[in-house]
Amino acid sequence: MFRLSLIFIMLWFLSGCGQEKPIRKTLSGATLVYSTTSQRMSYVLQDQGFAEVAASADGIAAYRIVYDSVDAFGKPVKASGIITVPYSVLRGNKAKESVLFLHGTITTDSNSPSTLAKDVKATVGGFAYASVYGAVSLEPDYLGFGENRYESNVTSKHMTIDGVETVVTTVPPLRPKALHPYLQKRPLVEDTKRFLQAAHTFLKRHDLIASDDIDIVGYSEGGWLAVAMAEKLNEGGLPFVPKRLIAMDGPYDLNATAEHLFTNMFDVYPAYVALTMLSYATAADKNISELIVSNAAYMSFETDLAAGVDNFNVLNFRLQQSLLDRNESNDFALQPAFVSQWQSGKPFWFRDMLVQNSIKAKAYDFPIDLIHCRGDTLVPYRVAKYFAIALQDAGSAEVAIHIPDLTTPMGHEACYFPAISESVKVLRGQYSQIY
Repeated sequence: MFRLSLIFIMLWFLSGCGQEKPIRKTLSGATLVYSTTSQRMSYVLQDQGFAEVAASADGIAAYRIVYDSVDAFGKPVKASGIITVPYSVLRGNKAKESVLFLHGTITTDSNSPSTLAKDVKATVGGFAYASVYGAVSLEPDYLGFGENRYESNVTSKHMTIDGVETVVTTVPPLRPKALHPYLQKRPLVEDTKRFLQAAHTFLKRHDLIASDDIDIVGYSEGGWLAVAMAEKLNEGGLPFVPKRLIAMDGPYDLNATAEHLFTNMFDVYPAYVALTMLSYATAADKNISELIVSNAAYMSFETDLAAGVDNFNVLNFRLQQSLLDRNESNDFALQPAFVSQWQSGKPFWFRDMLVQNSIKAKAYDFPIDLIHCRGDTLVPYRVAKYFAIALQDAGSAEVAIHIPDLTTPMGHEACYFPAISESVKVLRGQYSQIY
């Protein structure tokens, strides 16, 4: 009973005695958004396939922090993220290290860590590192989400047209400068750097960590960003010291990944193609019509993106259907001039951006684990395989590849929980077979 009371006192104290509280220059405030017991975490971990580690689950408390950042165009903005603290740390046992967890692609704020932190099931990835590994987990929302979320001003109203009651939806043009800078390395690394500075301020202020060691972990877009952040942390100048890198199903070579997507667009993921093109056209101040025929299918994609879509698969399915329909007015299509440029293999601005935002292999003196499903049809396994070879050739001594789907092939989304489970085992020293 005494221990439980002590935890509640610490929860109240760390959240600023119940109010948002300014702390320092980069950190605007911290608010408790979720806490749960070890029993609840154990149940959730078992339910999500983490049975091997669920017995050692600890309770956790999640805090939302707000910090000063800059957007993709250098404009000062507020941004946010989640810090998850194990109950053992709240009892006074300092965390031995921190884990930076970088999530995969999302298209609406309802899927950001700040929102999902209210539902432990939905965000078990980040919570798992705190609950079963005993580290403090750090999760940025990313630019375009959380405190920096894109504010949709899509409106709907009922109108009577020719005697029929109709819902009319008004969708203004996208304001792309407010959108997430998808697969843009410079702004995402800068924002994540500022998040880490603010998180370190919070952790040190409340004496929650025993060292500045940090493990960098990420999945999909987050796997790509995890390697970019490992490079940034390895350069020094940040308050954390990189201890290990675990990147899962990431598109490290964006040029090779794009080649795969363009070749297999009919049966793979056209929505990721459209999202990347929108992001890069915005960054390069180009017109998206240079890349995509602005037909009904693509216009519907932009409309849905502006409104905010919980499930990105919905957008992908619609574009897939348009590809299969082969209707000239509705078909999602790449501009013939773009296809010609791409197939020529010659440099041009879109390929240049893919190359600029790809991850370059470098020599690191800490262990690197690449976890990748062989059945991934979005980011093929060979991207991880060739990146591992490039890392070794560059001078990284400890590079390993883990394959969670040796017996049953899994696609990109299905690989998520097995990959997260493998990453927890890696941190705990309970490796599966390494290839």
